[in-house]
Amino acid sequence: MHTKDLARALRAFAGIADFDRSQELHRFAAFFDRGRNETVAARLKRAAPSAHYPLGLKQSLEAIESGLRLCGAIKPSGELAHIQTLFGGRANGSLEDFFSEISAPPRITDVTARRFKTADLNLAKRLSSDLAIAADNTDSFRMRLAELESSAPAGTATWTLVANQFIGNRRVYRDRKTAVRAIRRHFEDFLIQNS
Repeated sequence: MHTKDLARALRAFAGIADFDRSQELHRFAAFFDRGRNETVAARLKRAAPSAHYPLGLKQSLEAIESGLRLCGAIKPSGELAHIQTLFGGRANGSLEDFFSEISAPPRITDVTARRFKTADLNLAKRLSSDLAIAADNTDSFRMRLAELESSAPAGTATWTLVANQFIGNRRVYRDRKTAVRAIRRHFEDFLIQNS
């Protein structure tokens, strides 16, 4: 179902509701009528669940969903069920607050956060400082990096932090070899620029 179709359907259902519920459905229809015509699922991806919602609007949508499901309109009733994911939190909010909350873009989770849970921060700091100390001498640095790469009990997440600290970036590396290679390349580029 597309957003403009949903808006028309909600306006039609508003015609059989009492005045307050009718106004809520009309305003909810306007939320889906705004902007370009896209699938309801696409619009919901850009919406955030609310912390507070108006109980009357949720009850109206539940009643419409139930009626559609009982008369065999499974797909539209599924769309309305999916829309109800916007109704999070408590049923004590105003319509204005609800619309401002769901209109805010959803919080994007940091995809790298999970990866860094396994990182050993102390080991990463120690490895990074070892490399910084050895960076004064080219041969010493290369030997120290090779030693650390073969003997340090550091995984991908720890080596990513070492590379981030040494290089000064926030890149995520897929494995420890890639992180070590990036450190080596950064050091070589530094030598070329300062020669």
